[in-house]
Amino acid sequence: MSRVPDTEELWARLRRFMARWGTVDDTARGLSLTWGEQHWVTEVEITQDELYAYVHEYVNWRIEHGLDTGLENGVDDDRENRLPMPLMDSFGDCFGPQDQAYLRIRLQGLDFVVVPDATP
Repeated sequence: MSRVPDTEELWARLRRFMARWGTVDDTARGLSLTWGEQHWVTEVEITQDELYAYVHEYVNWRIEHGLDTGLENGVDDDRENRLPMPLMDSFGDCFGPQDQAYLRIRLQGLDFVVVPDATP
């Protein structure tokens, strides 16, 4: 039995994680977060399959090395919302210092990175 939630569940977890800061919508590239009084947008380039592959690889690596699954708390210390800590941390690293009305990030390895000069 897999220790990784299915694709739809992981997508729902990512949406709930992002929704802590505003409104989350599906886009052609993945998900977008509209937040703040000025309605700034943070767009996340990721597919459901990429998210599943990321979590699957992360969990399996940890188990192979004698660690727990590494699915850390996502929202409100709720087991149903757990995502890998590097994923959540790197989202915050990109989203936190956002200083423009639109920002796009994408997955690169274990981290989200800012897509330079991205436009909506």
